[in-house]
Amino acid sequence: MVSRPAATVVVALQDGMSIFILYELSTLCWSEVLVGYGSALSSAIYLVSFAGVALLSRCLPDACIILLGLTSVAAGLIMAAFAKSTLLVFLVRMPLLLSIMPTPVLRSMMSKTGSGSEQGALFACVAFVEMLSVAVFTMFSSIYAATLSWFSGFSFLLPAGLTLIPAILIW
Repeated sequence: MVSRPAATVVVALQDGMSIFILYELSTLCWSEVLVGYGSALSSAIYLVSFAGVALLSRCLPDACIILLGLTSVAAGLIMAAFAKSTLLVFLVRMPLLLSIMPTPVLRSMMSKTGSGSEQGALFACVAFVEMLSVAVFTMFSSIYAATLSWFSGFSFLLPAGLTLIPAILIW
């Protein structure tokens, strides 16, 4: 049992969903099978977000799609912060279904604003910001470990609150 969270910290360097894996293994004591089911459900987030962008871009402006996606992120993370049962942790994926939408829509908006000669510099900056976000997600696994004893959901509430920053900027 002790080796599970330590092994998961290595996984926690790779993406934002890994904080869910940390939570599932250390707080809920899920087996590898349940973690696999949760990860499979998480992959549906990408498919639904893709379909959401395709459908919503026909009837909503880009800013509304981004705000809807950010709301999806915040709602899912807030729900995750208070989910204490297996069923609730599985259901957390429902509000997160549109959470990937802001990324492709923002990229599309950026590519429309820059001229052809500026595209390389623009997307180099985007890649740099994405690398910084990987470092930030790595910090959340440390925050999770530090706050586990008094509130294991804090590492979900913090990024939910941080979604206010881009939401205000987009608004």
